[in-house]
Amino acid sequence: MNCNKSSKVSSIGNWLQCREFIEGIGSSKGTICGKWRRALHFEVQTDDWECFCSVQWDPYHADCSVPQALTEEAKARELF
Repeated sequence: MNCNKSSKVSSIGNWLQCREFIEGIGSSKGTICGKWRRALHFEVQTDDWECFCSVQWDPYHADCSVPQALTEEAKARELF
């Protein structure tokens, strides 16, 4: 797992896709999580970036079992 760890805090505005392989879900062999997570600007997409990598800035979404994070536009649509 390649999480870019840094103690520097930045504003969130980057989206990364989880690449964690989940066994036994989907086909009999499993599937990739594929959920999008908001990330800090200095975080970069890698082939093995996982939801868990967001634990420092978004602990709620730091697990593949949690629904995909919503964009600000989607949140606004849900309010109306």
